[in-house]
Amino acid sequence: MRLVELEDDYRCKNGVSHLKISSGILSHGVQVYTNKMFKFFQTELMGCMGVRMKEVSVDREVHIYEAIEEGKQRVFEVQYNSLTLTVSCCCRLFESMGILCRHALKVFDFNNLTNIPSEYILKRWTKDAKRGISATCDRLAP
Repeated sequence: MRLVELEDDYRCKNGVSHLKISSGILSHGVQVYTNKMFKFFQTELMGCMGVRMKEVSVDREVHIYEAIEEGKQRVFEVQYNSLTLTVSCCCRLFESMGILCRHALKVFDFNNLTNIPSEYILKRWTKDAKRGISATCDRLAP
């Protein structure tokens, strides 16, 4: 188990995943996320292509959108603050998993964001997550 983790760490530090399309937000994701989390992020980003977005209200800088995935009936409400670049989706994927959902990513795309705002990049999912942690295991003396 430990060897697999070390090999994955090596691949994260010494290479990047192949990008399927040219996209600023995808390029940003491949630079910061571990290979495993990047694949999950990429799936969500590609999934936003099947999301239809409709702006339902605006109150100053707060925009409220309805997102509907093709072939599904559920409507997801997404709130976006254009001043602070914060987003919140009722599916709560970011709150539960720590990665942005396709609905939030669609709002970012809709508003021409080409980078993931830093508050949505949790350190535990980044290539630098283990920076400062020793690679050796020292046993405590009894």
